[in-house]
Amino acid sequence: MGIFGDGGWTLPSVDGSPALKTIYEMKQRLQSVWARRGGDAEVLLGDFKQWCIDAEATGIHALREFVVDLKSYTVPKLSRA
Repeated sequence: MGIFGDGGWTLPSVDGSPALKTIYEMKQRLQSVWARRGGDAEVLLGDFKQWCIDAEATGIHALREFVVDLKSYTVPKLSRA
């Protein structure tokens, strides 16, 4: 049937690939962290840092490279008037 099933996008099964399953789970976790971005900035930063630690700990090259990219970003300081 393919990945477009009933006119929509369906995710191929990740059951046969532990690495793909881990990547998918980490993606879901990162989306969950990002969804809370309207809250406390320090908590959000801590959650991002923990996600990066966990992603690196998987040993999956693609996740480790993504963490390197994430760490290259900076957040501009807001001036307080």
